[in-house]
Amino acid sequence: MNSTTVHTGLIAAAVIAFFCTWGSFQPQFDLPPEMAGLGAGMTFDITGWNGTFTLIGITMPIWLIVVLTVLGGSFLMTNANGTTAIPKAVNISLFAIPLVFTVFGLITLLATGSPGLGVLIAAAASATGLAMSIRDEEAGVVEIAAPPARF
Repeated sequence: MNSTTVHTGLIAAAVIAFFCTWGSFQPQFDLPPEMAGLGAGMTFDITGWNGTFTLIGITMPIWLIVVLTVLGGSFLMTNANGTTAIPKAVNISLFAIPLVFTVFGLITLLATGSPGLGVLIAAAASATGLAMSIRDEEAGVVEIAAPPARF
């Protein structure tokens, strides 16, 4: 499989994740007894348009998580094509930050609600991009040397 195909799939997955539901939860209301039924059955959905994740006091909108993953995938692709020479540390950062937020967001959604397809796709895309960034030696491509010829 061509590395450009993998990079394109990575970018496409991040964009698809943006349009998916990232999770849902039922709010816990502290209402007086006469209003107890007011919030029954209400759920909130988190999407790429309106959601945010907060971790150690840093709030990151979901759209920014997707943008960082798409940017990282684009840099991997342009490095592989020889168009740019983005440093490896930049690519690793562009995937590590979204991965940390999506993993902790996934854990929080598992504990308080139900995770959606968006957070799962985004976590997988970020993890794949991070693995590719760490693994790739130069320009986003690992070249395998041919075995020596035997005479």
